[in-house]
Parts: sequence; C-alpha cells; structure tokens
Amino acid sequence: MAKFGIGTLFSLILMVIAGVAIFQKLWFHIQKLYNDVLDEVADWRRKYDDEVKVTQEHRQSLKQVLQKLHEKDDNITLLRADKKLLQQANEALKKEVAKLNEVLMKKKSTVDTLEKNRAL
Repeated sequence: MAKFGIGTLFSLILMVIAGVAIFQKLWFHIQKLYNDVLDEVADWRRKYDDEVKVTQEHRQSLKQVLQKLHEKDDNITLLRADKKLLQQANEALKKEVAKLNEVLMKKKSTVDTLEKNRAL
C-alpha cells in the first residue's frame, strides 16, 4: 500500500473543500438561472392569460354584434313585409277613393241637374 503523508492529506482536504465551494457556486448560479426561467415562464403565462381574456371579450362582443345584426335583419324583413302590405292597402284605398269620387261626381251632377230643374 502506498503511504500518504500529511501534506497529501491536507491537499486532498483542500481539494474537497474547493470542490464543495465550486459546486455551491455553480449550484447558486444554476438556481438563479432556474428562478429567472421560472419568472420568464410566469410572465409569458400572464401574457397568454391576458390575451385569452381579451380574445374571449372580443368573441363575446362579436357574438353580441352578430345577434343584434340578426335581430336587425329580422326587423328589416318584417318591415319590408309590412311595407308591402301597406302598399297593397294603399292601392286598394286609392281605388276606393277613386270609386267614391266617381259616385260623388255622379251625385253632384244629379244635384246640379235637380237644382237647374228647380230653378226653371
């Protein structure tokens, strides 16, 4: 077996202490990098969550706008149908007024004739 002297033992202890110190320093740096990465991941997750929230709000707004648009389309369809019915009723009333004007003119003509006959 080989004999080790106090100097060798002392050197070995110094190397172990230096190795532990280097290991701790590296571990500290690795831990710091790990924490930095976790912070960055948390920032990106927060940004993603914010974007998801904004997207959901926009999607909800879009749904509301589309619903209102469909309601307006339905109202326009009903108004067009009402307009058509009113136009038909208006035409019928115009014809009725024209007939009544003819009857009125005939009655007026009859009255005028009767007044002329009475005057004579």
